[in-house]
This record gives sequence, structure tokens and C-alpha cells, in this order.
Amino acid sequence: MKALYQHIADNPLVYINLDVERAAQLDLGAPGYYIIANNTEYARQLAEGRTNIVLVDEGRILSSRELLEHPRTEAFLAMVQTQHEKAPGIVVFKNIPQIEAYCTQKGWHLLNPESALIARVEEKISQIEWLGELARFLPPHTVSTVKEIVWPGKPFILQFNASHTGNDTFLIESETGLTELSAKFPERVARTFSYITGSTITSNNVVTPRGTLVGSVSYQITGLAPFTDRPFATVGNDWKLASKLLSVKNAEQFTTMVKEIGDKLHADGYLGAFGIDVVLDSQSQKLYLIEINARQPASVPTESFLQSKQDPAGTTIFEAHLAALCGLPIDVPVTHIEDGAQIISRVTETVNSVTPQAMDALTKIDGLTLIPSPGTTPGGEILRIRSEHGLMKAHGELNELGTRIQAIL
Repeated sequence: MKALYQHIADNPLVYINLDVERAAQLDLGAPGYYIIANNTEYARQLAEGRTNIVLVDEGRILSSRELLEHPRTEAFLAMVQTQHEKAPGIVVFKNIPQIEAYCTQKGWHLLNPESALIARVEEKISQIEWLGELARFLPPHTVSTVKEIVWPGKPFILQFNASHTGNDTFLIESETGLTELSAKFPERVARTFSYITGSTITSNNVVTPRGTLVGSVSYQITGLAPFTDRPFATVGNDWKLASKLLSVKNAEQFTTMVKEIGDKLHADGYLGAFGIDVVLDSQSQKLYLIEINARQPASVPTESFLQSKQDPAGTTIFEAHLAALCGLPIDVPVTHIEDGAQIISRVTETVNSVTPQAMDALTKIDGLTLIPSPGTTPGGEILRIRSEHGLMKAHGELNELGTRIQAIL
């Protein structure tokens, strides 16, 4: 996107984020583009020989907010402003009230959408009101306090408006499970709906000044061992399998859902990337919206990597995201992909690192890119593996390449 690179050259942009990978899908030699991130093994590889990437080392992984408030950040932003004779725009992975308030206090220009809108769209109860008539995309649901919920005789999903201790979604499999949760949070309001068996399909999309760009659909890899020990933890995406799972009618319905949600976001002043997760009911073959991510989804870097591999001259979803945040019109579609995947190894009760022997074995497999991450908390990311080819044979079933990776880990 020549217009984006020219804009950044004239209007410097600083991406501040705890994980450098989320910011590294633009030409790192582009004039006017800067990154501030944590000092990790992968970040050091990217930053070697570059002066536009600042790595902060405090002996632990700092959050985006902590990086923003770090003394090195203020000094670096001042240097960028002096060099370009213009204050830089700032981008973060996801805007929150504390980040927004700090940028306002400092007089810094934050390009991300307003945090209040993000919260309304993402949080499970406020989302229903925000969707309005688009709530028809959701599964049939009810809203009540936990103490008012009656065991329906079959498993169901319970969601709080916002996360509590890192979790806002629960699979209630028994009356005992409901009773225990009710005892802990009797007055909390929750959204409930029947447990739907099926594949989760997702896409990364961009709201631009002129409308919504629909990204390529991917199958969401969930709960696979040894990548995680949590049944609902996302451990990757597969862009090849998704196109096989969706019928022509399903694909059209999915695109309609994305565009209508994107149009509503646009009407509320939102610009930039957003993602939706949809479950394909294995029995009815109906699509149900289960999540909206009003931010740059975590799979954007890998999708952009695959798009660049397929068409170096095309437009990636990450480029479109930054262009939209800068208010630039985008007149071309993003590159469409139907192959490639990523799979993530997470911290479990028994595993908190990948052995050197495993890393060595993985490096010998063609078409893989390994991105280590110093995850330490339960569920944290240890290793992200990008593959130029799909890893899934069917829903919940790895193909030959995926099984090979699984055996190594």
C-alpha cells in the first residue's frame, strides 16, 4: 500500500505493544514507522541493526500500558517528534481506559478507537444492546443474575459481561456446577445459551472510512493437547480447513454477518481491524455469532505473513488496519488466502517451555516459522508456529503435518 507508506513517512507512527510480533508485519525499514516492545528473543532478532525498534528490558514482560508509561517511551517519542518535526501517532494492540487517559494527560495522539466503544461491543451483556436488531446473529439466549438460573437438564454456556480472574465464559455441565458458580457470584448478571457442538470459524476484517473489508476465513483450533490443557483455549487458526467446512450458503451468510457488524461499527465511528468468531452448528448447519473482538485480533500477524508470501505486492490485513487507523481510504481488497495455519503451545500444569531438542526438530520442517515467547502464567504463550500450509484434516483432527508437530512437542 503505497498510500500508507507515504502517509507514515510524512506522519510518523509508533506501535507500542508487549509482543513485537503484533507490530512487525509492516516493512520494518519503512521511514516513519517505529515499534516499542519488550526485549524477547524474537524481538532481538527483529531489532538487530535497526534504530526504529526500541526494546525495554525490566526483567519481566511489561503490559502495553506499562510500556506506554515507561520513561524510555516518553524520551523516544520526543526524539521521533524532533526528527520528523511532527508529533507521532500512537497505536496499541487494544485500547483501554487507562491507556486512553494517559495519552490524553500527555497530549499524545492515540489512533485506536475509543475504549468505551470497544467495551460496549466486546462485553457479553452490553454487546446485546449494542447489536440491536443484529442480535439475531447470536444463539438464542437469556440474561439474568446467576442465582435466577435454573438447571435446564443439559449443558449450557454461561457468560459474564466482563472477565473475572481471566475468564468470562463457563461451560456448565451439571446442576452441581451451576450451584457452585451461583454460590460464588449470585448477583452477577450473565448471558446463557445452549452448548452448541460444532466448528468455530473466524475472520479478521477492517472497518475503513469507506466500508468494511472482509478478511479470509479460518478455522479456530481449540483445546488440542499438548498445546493446551484447557478445553476451550484457542491454540491456532487454519485457513485451509475453513473453506472446506463452509458451504457456499454458509460462506455468504458469514460475509453478510461481517459486513453488517462492520457497518454498525463504522456508524459508531470505529476504524481499524475487528474479528468475529462464529460457531457452525454440526446438527443444523446454522451459523451463530459467539464473539466480537473490537481490536486487532491476535491472528492478524500470521494472516498478514501468509498474504505477503502469496502476493508480495498485495495488501495485507495488517496494512489495511493501520491505514484505517490513519483515516486513509482503501480502494483495494486484502489478499485472499486459502492455505496456511498457526498453532500455539501454551503453558500447562506440566509444561512451561519448549525443549531445545524440540525446537531443533521443528526447525528442520520446511515451511515453518518459529516465534518463541516467554510465557510464564497458566495458559500463556510459549511458542507460536506459523505454517505455510494447513495443519488440520478435519474439525478437531490434525493432518499429517500437524500430527508431526504434535509428536515433537
